[in-house]
Amino acid sequence: MKNIFAISIAVFLSGCVSVNTVEQLKISGKKSEEYCSAISPEKLEQSYSNYLGQCFKTSSVDMGSATVGEIMTVSRLSTNNGVDLRVVKTIVKGNSYQLVVSIDEGNEQCRSVVRAYAYNWTQANHFENIKVISDNGTADKCANDLF
Repeated sequence: MKNIFAISIAVFLSGCVSVNTVEQLKISGKKSEEYCSAISPEKLEQSYSNYLGQCFKTSSVDMGSATVGEIMTVSRLSTNNGVDLRVVKTIVKGNSYQLVVSIDEGNEQCRSVVRAYAYNWTQANHFENIKVISDNGTADKCANDLF
C-alpha cells in the first residue's frame, strides 16, 4: 500500500513537469525585466552561480522502501554575447529547464545586461533576487524559502 501511494504521488508530480528546451523557455516562459548592471559579466556569473547553487539542489525523501525526489542541477552554456546559467530538473522523459539567467556583455553605461526566464510563477519568484544581485546586492535567502 505504501508503495502504491508513493508511486501515485511520483506519477502525479511528474505530470506537472514537461520536457522543454532553453529556446522554448525563452519564448513561452515568464520573462523578467532587462536588468542593466555596472558589474562585470564574470563577477555576475560567479554571484548568480553561487545563488542558484544554493537555491536549487537535488533533494529526496525516503517513503518506506521507496525514495522520492527531484534531481536539480545548474549548468553553464556560453552564448554569442555572454553566458546562460540554466537550472535543469531531470525527469523521466528528459530535461526540464526551470530557470535561465542570461548574462550578456553591455556597453560603457551598462557593463552587463541580465535577463531571466522562468518555467512557472514559482521560479519567477527568483526574479527579485536576480535584480538585487545585478545591483551588486546580496540575496539573503532563496525566493521560495519559507523561513
